[in-house]
Amino acid sequence: MVFAIYKNLKIMKKPKIGVIIASSLNRNDLLFSRSLNSVLSQSKTPDHILIVDDNQDETTSKDIEQRISKLRNNKIHYIKNSQTPNMSGSGAWNCGIKWYENFLEDDDYMAILDDDDSWHEEYIGSCYDAITSSSKIPDAVFGFIKRGDCDKCSSFEVEDINISNFLKGNPGIQGSNMFFRFGVLKAIDGFDETLASCTDRDLMIRFLQKYSNKNIRIIPKVLIKYFVSKDSVTSNFISKTKGLNSFHIKYIRLYSKELLEEALQRSRKLFNYQESENIKKIFNLVHKNTKSKKIVIGVAVHNNKNTLHRCLKSILAQKDVKRDVWILIADDDSNDDWKKSLGDIIKNEKIVIIDVKNHHTAKTRNDINHYIKMLFENVSFIGRLDADDEYASEDVLSKIECKFDDIKPDILVAGNYLRLDGKIIDRVNIATSKLTNKAYLLNRLKKMSKGIAEAELPSCNVFMTPNSLQDYPEISSAEDHFLLVRLLLSDKKIEFAEDILLTIYNLSGNKTADNKQTEKYLNARKQLYEEAMQLCKMKKED
Repeated sequence: MVFAIYKNLKIMKKPKIGVIIASSLNRNDLLFSRSLNSVLSQSKTPDHILIVDDNQDETTSKDIEQRISKLRNNKIHYIKNSQTPNMSGSGAWNCGIKWYENFLEDDDYMAILDDDDSWHEEYIGSCYDAITSSSKIPDAVFGFIKRGDCDKCSSFEVEDINISNFLKGNPGIQGSNMFFRFGVLKAIDGFDETLASCTDRDLMIRFLQKYSNKNIRIIPKVLIKYFVSKDSVTSNFISKTKGLNSFHIKYIRLYSKELLEEALQRSRKLFNYQESENIKKIFNLVHKNTKSKKIVIGVAVHNNKNTLHRCLKSILAQKDVKRDVWILIADDDSNDDWKKSLGDIIKNEKIVIIDVKNHHTAKTRNDINHYIKMLFENVSFIGRLDADDEYASEDVLSKIECKFDDIKPDILVAGNYLRLDGKIIDRVNIATSKLTNKAYLLNRLKKMSKGIAEAELPSCNVFMTPNSLQDYPEISSAEDHFLLVRLLLSDKKIEFAEDILLTIYNLSGNKTADNKQTEKYLNARKQLYEEAMQLCKMKKED
């Protein structure tokens, strides 16, 4: 009896409503005259209004704080975005969700508003009525949006809110008409901060995967005005393209051939999307090319227009390889139009491209490994080739393949030639099995830490089986050496291809060459030496 009374009291509890406005692009005037003004003009005022500042200009941020102070409204709160900046609002929204964990319970509600959009004065009141008039607490409430560049509003029914519709487009749910139960947003981990666009579609797919559309409410009224500005992500061709690329790849396994074609046609029509062929190659990879045995070579690219053609050509020229050789290119926010320099090479069915935004070599290499595990099946082993390097001859990969077949190692290390100022020099870097000798390894690392080593470790020539993949440490120098040392001092079965000089490693213009005597360069190798000594000590104690 007591439990029943408590349960009824819990149901009758009035939900709180919190609002997030993510401010960006120095749009302070719009923030205060349009979006925030529309919130303050609501017939039912929210319990909290949080402005998350995603601006990078300090003057803009100070102006926001000063204007808020002048309003003298204790419901308005201000925080700086402490998560991913400038990523279609997703970092700022997630920052706001985290802030609200101290103020909202799971059955309270959170509404999102872009800083250049506005709500009808009855918006929050209408959402509140939809919540309190329902026999079951809704997971979400959605009103209709009227876009500034469209004559008609985007109307929809509950049946339209399904995964297929969000895979191919958007039936009408965007940031400013998202009104979610707070516990729902937490349960689906908020917004994906890796997407440059399509964050609303992505969130709705994950919401529907977990909750379906059976407990949502639709308010069949135009309650939101969506303004399309030239600065928005939708209008930014590069950001929109990269967001669409990542979105299509993230959900590539959910697409049918027909549904993907619909999605790509829409993207071409609305956003002049030009990456359809790459997405179709990835679709074929995960839906049709699952049974063939594969070797995958990862190539990290950042403004490598002048050398990438040579690199890729050396991979495609490999002969007598029994397995299919695939190339996964990770483009780390390049702006040199490298794709145009490749000509027909980029059309090769076994070259696929992903977009990342790391500005960090180790993170990009880790992303490559992540996407290989995500997209490729039946992979025998994985290699890496830097965009300014190349394979030394047309038979090196077949020799590596033979060693994997004969010896079945977890890890294989080969050697390399060295190119300096366009010429291959006499000195070579052999993958010697002496590296398994701890004294030899430590002595070599000690010389590296002093900048006097004749050669560094052949860390650029490492192949790994999928089960042996490990992340590179996310540091700015020597990350490949750290990884190799950790592998050498692990229990993995390692083969040294002492007779194979796999690559021509480019020293000219290379960060390692440029910074060889810099403090950062030497400090990284000192840390490497110290870690190796510690690992050797631990291994000895075991």
